[in-house]
Amino acid sequence: MVWLLGLLVSCAFLGVRATPIEDLVDEMIYELNQDLLDKHQDTMEIPAIDEKIEKKIFGHKFDVVEFKGEGGWFKNVSTIQRTGSLTLEQGNASMALSVNLGLQDVEFGFEYYHVKLLNIGYHGKLVASIGQNCIHAHLTMSVPETGPCKTTVDQLDVQVLNKINLKLTGRGKIPDKIFSFVAERLVNGYHSKIARVVSKKLAEAAKQVLIKHEICDQFSL
Repeated sequence: MVWLLGLLVSCAFLGVRATPIEDLVDEMIYELNQDLLDKHQDTMEIPAIDEKIEKKIFGHKFDVVEFKGEGGWFKNVSTIQRTGSLTLEQGNASMALSVNLGLQDVEFGFEYYHVKLLNIGYHGKLVASIGQNCIHAHLTMSVPETGPCKTTVDQLDVQVLNKINLKLTGRGKIPDKIFSFVAERLVNGYHSKIARVVSKKLAEAAKQVLIKHEICDQFSL
């Protein structure tokens, strides 16, 4: 395994921008993006949202603010790029690869939202841009004594979705109190649901790409 580590990082000290393994990971990312586009998965469905604030008045619960979003989507999934250097960790018969990735121009939204403050309701379409995101990827190249080398996707998780900027369309001006409520719910809670859905679908897509473009094959392992 020492020879493999040397092969993977050999160009790092020759003034080359990327190591051989980073070039292969970049190629895999390119294939993943293309696969997502070919399968029309650049835009993914995300779960509906139903949030409310309740208050007790004379011992009875009342919905003060309620927000529902339907027809949710998350787009530009096929814009994955490597945002950092690759980290390698050598095992007895394996090599673990870790790298941070990111998406470009990420947006999500709901084709229809309804928000109600007491008995006053507003509805329309919601679009939100995400100014900061981070995806952590962890892969393992296993080289058993018998049998072929194989690369597995251990982790492909969306870990950061920050700097969310909302745009709500609808009749009339949305009161600041309602706008703040919707923004708070999306930033503090719902974005984790989006991250789980996108992470799962990206991991599934990456596994399919590895079937067609096995990293080990590039080293004849």
